[in-house]
Amino acid sequence: MQPARLLVVLRLCLLAAVFASAALVIDYANAGDPAFCGAESNCFKVRTSDVGRGIAEALHPLTLPQIALLAFVFVLGQSFFVRSRSALVGLTGTTVTGALAAVGFIAIQAKMGLFCVYCMVVDVSMIFAAGAAVLLTRALPTIREVDRELGASMATPVTLGWGAAGFAVTVLPFVWSRYPEIPPTPPALAALAVPGKLTVVSFTDFECPYCRQLAEPLGRIKADPNVHFVRKMVPLDGHPGAQPAALAYLCTPEAQREAMAQALYQAPKIDYQTVVEIAGQAKVDDLLALRKCMASPETKTALEADKRFFYEELGGRGLPTTFVGPTLVKGYAPDRLATAYARAGGGLSLPFALVPVLAAAAALAAAFRNLRALAGAPAPSEPEPEADVEAAPPAAKKKKAKGKAPAEAAAPAPAEAGDDEA
Repeated sequence: MQPARLLVVLRLCLLAAVFASAALVIDYANAGDPAFCGAESNCFKVRTSDVGRGIAEALHPLTLPQIALLAFVFVLGQSFFVRSRSALVGLTGTTVTGALAAVGFIAIQAKMGLFCVYCMVVDVSMIFAAGAAVLLTRALPTIREVDRELGASMATPVTLGWGAAGFAVTVLPFVWSRYPEIPPTPPALAALAVPGKLTVVSFTDFECPYCRQLAEPLGRIKADPNVHFVRKMVPLDGHPGAQPAALAYLCTPEAQREAMAQALYQAPKIDYQTVVEIAGQAKVDDLLALRKCMASPETKTALEADKRFFYEELGGRGLPTTFVGPTLVKGYAPDRLATAYARAGGGLSLPFALVPVLAAAAALAAAFRNLRALAGAPAPSEPEPEADVEAAPPAAKKKKAKGKAPAEAAAPAPAEAGDDEA
């Protein structure tokens, strides 16, 4: 392959890495919808693994995709200024360092038996970019060859084309996250919907600290008369008061349930004894009936049904989990909750498949422009050999001697050693 074409391959690989890194930035910011990988994908599982959490803690407040995105944009920019042998060596060193890190990340995923699709795009692209850089460095051992072979690829129109492609593949994932195409509502949730209203389903645990923090923003949404709000009980095993709190909530009459929920979220301690006192504060009339209901098999069956609904039918994982219409919001994310609520009224929606198609089109357009510049560039000429005076024939030497300046020819010969001056 021609050296200049290796540079085109290297730039295409870097664009792929930039795009995949930007997609992962969106995923790390949105533990739900909109997301490129999804909350139950291998990408999410790798991110929430012990290794993933360790990396996240070490890099906080930044995330690994944010650092990778900045690094790949830098290396792409570095490829626009390969005008000397030292610049080419520097580009090779940067890409090889990135490739070594990529091999390490692939090994970690292989050990876990989980491969994140976008992570693999980043890592494999970096390895191929490093390979192209190494081959390019070996093919162009001198500064003259670097300038002769890569000059057309450094031209301003070509560089601007690659810069525009880099901007496009970086920005497109963020544009899509602002105007996403949300997956259809799961059939199990669709059965809870009320025609003409926005259905909001909250899966919660009254002792979960993040569920408690999310109660206030959820309360504001619930106050909208056009919202049908459903609260499902998912008490976690690590919270001893969550089970009695869930049973008490299910046994509270519908008219007092919201007051009961707010009292349970704010209670400093919950157990089977205090939960009855909390119900009294929430103005529940018949506390004896509440106790009997909490102990009944029917209530426990209803609670188990809520848990099965979350874990088995929806494949849920982690609390709080909220569905605002079809939009999934995982964890304590009030900003995303507000965005999902505002977007529920409709508006611009970009098909998911459009994003990689546009990114690929931008990258290929830049590569095509680069290749056209290479095709239109003049063929590199071989450097002329330097004249070898010693190898010139005697006649040429004699002719050259005859051409000396008169002053030089008339100069007196130096005196021989031992001659006296007059």
